Amino acid sequence: MRKGAERVDWTTSEIRFLVDAAGRLPRREICQQLRRSKKSVERTAARLGLSLRCYKTQLVWCTECASWRGYVDKDTGKCRVCSKRDHLAGREAACADVMASMTPEQRATYEESETLRETRRVPTRPTMPPCKNGSLYELERIKAEHLLALEAWEYRCLKYRYDAAKVRLGRMRKSTGTNPRKKIEMNGDIDHSPS
Repeated sequence: MRKGAERVDWTTSEIRFLVDAAGRLPRREICQQLRRSKKSVERTAARLGLSLRCYKTQLVWCTECASWRGYVDKDTGKCRVCSKRDHLAGREAACADVMASMTPEQRATYEESETLRETRRVPTRPTMPPCKNGSLYELERIKAEHLLALEAWEYRCLKYRYDAAKVRLGRMRKSTGTNPRKKIEMNGDIDHSPS
């Protein structure tokens, strides 16, 4: 308190705001909202047993999937999960096109060989660990780490499905003999014309 300044007691609404904002808003913002000095806010928070430590998240919002993510591409506005989901949709569409072009005999042979293959196990979904000390800072930190772990899990699951679709497409093209990546030989010469 400044020398010669008149003491202004805290009102109930100010204390209620401090209790609600402590740990959620930065100290500077709390001081501005309450029009109180830094020392006054710190003393009152200490008296009430509140921590003013505020966790600042590095997560960004992906508008495509409406989730908090670790990174969003500025050009596309998509996170890596959304991008992988788009790649998977394209790969599955290509599989559907090749399947539609197969003869019934080729399809039967392909489906018979596919039933003998094993599928990869999907990793277990991460769970949020409990907050041990009960502070808002610790709770927000745990939530942010959990969201990053969920993002990595979703990406890994989509990558497994994408890789499986990629291999499946290769097998389908091999069974039909229509692999666009292989060069077509015609009369001993290699055809370099674009397809």
